Amino acid sequence: MDVSYISDVNGNQTAVIIEIDDWKNLLKKQNSMKNKLEMLTGLQKSVEEIKLLKKNKGKAKTLREFLDEN
Repeated sequence: MDVSYISDVNGNQTAVIIEIDDWKNLLKKQNSMKNKLEMLTGLQKSVEEIKLLKKNKGKAKTLREFLDEN
């Protein structure tokens, strides 16, 4: 990946320029990582809910009960 930097008058780097194809690839990777994070977060919440149900001996809803609510 070719990178160019823009600097201010003091020589501090303030921006980066990359090729558009590299930028698009970075956006795709970011989106993929975001989707994975959302999926893993959902799984983690599900596991926590199951642990809580087991601890409190609560009754979990069946899929049919859940669907019938809506």
